[in-house]
Amino acid sequence: MNDFLFILLIYVGIPVLLIGIPALIGVSMEKKQVAALDRRSASAQGFLVTDTTAPPPGLRPQNAWLVEGSTVVGAHRGKLFLSQIRAVFGGEMKAITTTNDIARREAKLRMIESAQRGGAVAIINLRVNHSSVSSGKQIATEILVTGTAVS
Repeated sequence: MNDFLFILLIYVGIPVLLIGIPALIGVSMEKKQVAALDRRSASAQGFLVTDTTAPPPGLRPQNAWLVEGSTVVGAHRGKLFLSQIRAVFGGEMKAITTTNDIARREAKLRMIESAQRGGAVAIINLRVNHSSVSSGKQIATEILVTGTAVS
């Protein structure tokens, strides 16, 4: 019986620990990151960001300059493991979707903060570009957000 428990521990317990502990740490870190994004988003409330190439009616910009924000965000091992299982059966990989949403929010906030530091009242001509970055089994998403800040 002891041999069975030992084999069970080796073949089941250790892999569960190797996936479970990083997953729990990753979930905790992601929650902290989302909370920080929510706090920072409050300062961007009411700041005009549009994808149109011309300023909206009533806004007569005196100055214009390029602003950008970028980030590279990777999914933790637990998310990657669950996404690989989901890929076998098909459907939306919500774990990766969440990671991409966080990356987009972070890049956009960085761009808005840069524009606000420069005295901008709005950003026009918003563009969002993304690419996948991978090294070995680690997958990350790079997001680059650009726009024209106007004051």
